[in-house]
Amino acid sequence: MEISDALHTASIARDTAARSAAERLRLLSKARAATAALDAALAACRSYEGPAVSVIPDATRDALINLATDAVEVSDQLLGCQSYIRSVINPKPNPKE
Repeated sequence: MEISDALHTASIARDTAARSAAERLRLLSKARAATAALDAALAACRSYEGPAVSVIPDATRDALINLATDAVEVSDQLLGCQSYIRSVINPKPNPKE
């Protein structure tokens, strides 16, 4: 009975190792395919024969800049609020007291 159990255990270990190796190969293949697609996209972006960028109309560009500026202002306000809330929840002891 011990030989049968050892063979069964070895068979399970071999099958597990084979599945693990197949999964690693599958993941490597997917990663290589993604890398190849990325390389192709980068090569297309670096092409000097095609248009370098699409031109954004001035009004659209100005609107995007305004949105970005507003986002920075909101972020600064949120950081101030966060700092205030932290000071209220966990005030630092006053060293003079």
